[in-house]
Amino acid sequence: MQTSTSDRYSAVALDLMRRSGQRGAATRLTVTGTSMLPLLRPGDAVWLMPIEPATLRPGDLLLIRQQGVWLTHRLIAVRPPRWQTKGDNNRLADPLVTAAEIEGRIIALERDDRSIDLRRRCWRVTSRLLGQVSRLEQRRQQMIHRESRLAFVAGAFFRLLIRAIVGVAVRF
Repeated sequence: MQTSTSDRYSAVALDLMRRSGQRGAATRLTVTGTSMLPLLRPGDAVWLMPIEPATLRPGDLLLIRQQGVWLTHRLIAVRPPRWQTKGDNNRLADPLVTAAEIEGRIIALERDDRSIDLRRRCWRVTSRLLGQVSRLEQRRQQMIHRESRLAFVAGAFFRLLIRAIVGVAVRF
């Protein structure tokens, strides 16, 4: 089986991230998707630090790699040896991830000339709250998955709530 250029690039990027993490350095990555709107937008930069999975808490933003795809999603439930993640802008959670699929925690983001340190107290509290809201949304979606119209309305409510929380937190 031939390895694609994208796979080779991902392997080199992963190796560089792990090496910089061994020295305690953060790695800067660029956001390309919309699954974490409104907090993360395409073109934003995020700073990643390697992390021991045992230290993760619901609400943390993680870089994970599932089935060859890189995702920056929020941790919504801890069930060692697996963890549950979800994009803030997604209705449904991701499949459970293993420790091997967790590449690190997002510690900061940059947008235009502004930088937000997600380790600050107000952002740690905001992240925990967003993790709880996403967990509630996931549970609600599981309960009403057959009622597609009701699921859509419930999902819209949770996404509006997430936007409001992020909007308030960004002002601090």
